[in-house]
Amino acid sequence: AVFAQYGWLDLGLAVSMPRFFAKAISSKEPGAIRSLASTGAGIFLCVAVISAAVTVVVAWLAPAWFEAPKAAEVARSVVIVFGTFLAVQTTAQLSLGYLKGHLRYDKIALASIIRVTLTSVLFVICIQRGWGLLGISLIHAGCGILECAMLTMFSRGLQPPLTANLREFDKTRARELLGFSAAAFVINASANLRSTFQPIIIASQISEAAVTDYSLGSRFPILFVDLAHIVAGGQLIALFSRLAGPAHDRRPDRTRHRPDRR
Repeated sequence: AVFAQYGWLDLGLAVSMPRFFAKAISSKEPGAIRSLASTGAGIFLCVAVISAAVTVVVAWLAPAWFEAPKAAEVARSVVIVFGTFLAVQTTAQLSLGYLKGHLRYDKIALASIIRVTLTSVLFVICIQRGWGLLGISLIHAGCGILECAMLTMFSRGLQPPLTANLREFDKTRARELLGFSAAAFVINASANLRSTFQPIIIASQISEAAVTDYSLGSRFPILFVDLAHIVAGGQLIALFSRLAGPAHDRRPDRTRHRPDRR
């Protein structure tokens, strides 16, 4: 539950980065992709630092939530492992956004399949050998970091390759990027708050038993909407952003087809 709240640090960048990368790719402007990547890297680095600071605070407070000293130490170790992984994952969002901007969902799926397969095999081994919760968290974090490394490698294999330099951080572009991200953040925050407060309202107005019935009944339409978003949503936002660029402007050039009246 604690790590689920780390999603608030996204700030809507997961939606805005693919869109801005797609427009930069389509524009064909020299240095547009590198400038955006440098700005995005600076923003994601700040988010990663905040995530690491939150992890330190949570790890310091974790022992207070457990009475057994051994359980408290395990909890602290798990928090540190997951917090470190989430900070690394934040920096990899830049590569993920670039791949989405190129519509290379095949590369994203490949990295995800490798991570899930490797994680499943190692989980079975971990449970059979009794490595405990800390072992499971290390496997989850390690395989997640491996996926981040694959995404970074795939993004550098595209043309042009993804490169960034924090010295080229553009404040104007950062304001534009965060301005668009704010709208996406509000939408995501509204959805998260809805799922949080709905059970409370239903339990207070009807009964606690109705919460289970409501959760089961709403699971199917939510699953359908999520599936539709996965199939079309992410691809279309990047696709339309690329079509909006000057490289795909299909309006006829009237000067080129103007008849010669001499």
